[in-house]
Amino acid sequence: MLIIRSLLVFIILVYAVSTSQAQEPNAARAANVQKAIEAVFAETPISIRDRIEGDVNGDGQNDVVALVHLSQPNAASEVRLLVLAGGANDSFMPLSVSGEFCSANKFYEITTSSVQKSFEVKIVGSADATHMDSFTLKFRHNAKLNDFELVGWENLSTNYDEDAVYRESFNYLTKLVTVSRHLGKNYIKRHTTANGTERITNFSRRSARYKEVKVPFNSPKNAILQGFDCFQNAANSPVYISEDFKIQRR
Repeated sequence: MLIIRSLLVFIILVYAVSTSQAQEPNAARAANVQKAIEAVFAETPISIRDRIEGDVNGDGQNDVVALVHLSQPNAASEVRLLVLAGGANDSFMPLSVSGEFCSANKFYEITTSSVQKSFEVKIVGSADATHMDSFTLKFRHNAKLNDFELVGWENLSTNYDEDAVYRESFNYLTKLVTVSRHLGKNYIKRHTTANGTERITNFSRRSARYKEVKVPFNSPKNAILQGFDCFQNAANSPVYISEDFKIQRR
């Protein structure tokens, strides 16, 4: 029994030492990232809203994609999107920095793809138990431009209670937008009781419906991350699908 206890203590100590050693490089890397971001924005107070690592420029090194909140004295606060190129010894250099980026009333979510040399940023404007409204931007590395070009923009509105989804997917490479509306078979209704408890009062079935249309759209030429402005580069679909599933021109 004593031998077993001693062995367990030894294993715990080895694990603790190895974990500590693993955390130290991570802490140093995080500090380097923080310093690199602060250097981009000089003495402006910043806070990082979200960040993720991945090889997004295809050079074999992990890069950093980050959303940074700037708090400037006597000026409205804003958010910037930037990419730091990873180098040797956990060093980082700014590769591209946006202008005023899209604002999220709820939260941001960044995902990367080393295979496609790209990353996506999901901007959630509203979200609760009944619905979510968001739009997602996809940037892909362009070696000729030495920057990231906007290749996709998707607007998405989901109503969970109605099992309804409205989507606009803009492809900046094909210059086509795919618009779709979905209505599922099931839906629910909610109400709040006198004591403040939310109840689902009805659950029904209906005929599911789906419609999709694909049409050309006007897109900005060479929309790149450097200096990117959401307001100037937002896409608009020339058509929409009404609630009675008819295609309408704007």
